[in-house]
Amino acid sequence: MQRPHSDEVFPAQVSLRTRNTRTTFQGGAITCTRVSLVNAAECLAENSGLPQYTDAEFSARLLWYASDRSKLSVQSAVDTMKRCGGLAPESLCPYVCEPDYPYNPIGLLDAPSAAAWDAAMASGINFDIERISDKWAIARALSLGSPLIAVKQGGNLEHAFCISGYDEVECMEIRSEEHTSEL
Repeated sequence: MQRPHSDEVFPAQVSLRTRNTRTTFQGGAITCTRVSLVNAAECLAENSGLPQYTDAEFSARLLWYASDRSKLSVQSAVDTMKRCGGLAPESLCPYVCEPDYPYNPIGLLDAPSAAAWDAAMASGINFDIERISDKWAIARALSLGSPLIAVKQGGNLEHAFCISGYDEVECMEIRSEEHTSEL
């Protein structure tokens, strides 16, 4: 895929998924910014090649519990992660949804264990966000190994989701939605 009027060339397909990358359904709660941040962190961790991040699964529930829920932006999710000192393993603070519609999260406001808080602090996971908006900046970021958190707006609703790759023919891959959306 070549950017028009440029020497910049991108692969026809990029996927940051690994055999262990999970897709997370957030259920019927407004936790999409925390779930998408965790999905992006899992892609980064699993593709880092560092042995401590093999099979990485991080807890969105800990981020939700620690959040100021009057501020649900992607930036506030990153700020919460930094305040927590990083991310805890999913196994220490699982995000569980009811098996049937409306798939409500179970125990979302239950306090995480001391072990979960300690693990988040010990992880030292830290990253920032950068705003990008055009197709070529998206392709560049994904080609360089950075998953994206996209915010879709419609009417008075917003929804955040993690983009972990693209295919020039098949369109953009959206992990947390388990469907495709046009690039």
